[in-house]
Amino acid sequence: MSDSASEQITKLMDSYKKKLDDQDTAEEMNRNTQHLFIYDYIYLFCKVILFIILGLAYYLWVGKKEVADAYETTKETVVKANEKINQIKESVPIAQTR
Repeated sequence: MSDSASEQITKLMDSYKKKLDDQDTAEEMNRNTQHLFIYDYIYLFCKVILFIILGLAYYLWVGKKEVADAYETTKETVVKANEKINQIKESVPIAQTR
């Protein structure tokens, strides 16, 4: 009976040790994930700041007039493209389905 009792105790202790090891592994993974998450936020913040700085530098270096001209040119191109699309829509007969 003592062999059976000692085997049961040994099994319980092994099971307990395995659960502790699993818990330690889960906590370690959680800490690592949290660090990666924080580093990702820092990276994103730095990229946004860099994008803003580059945008301001371009605006100051190239000048307001060039940016406004690019906007107007793009706007005119979009208007022309919409007109062509509308012309094509009007010229293509649409088959009615029942």
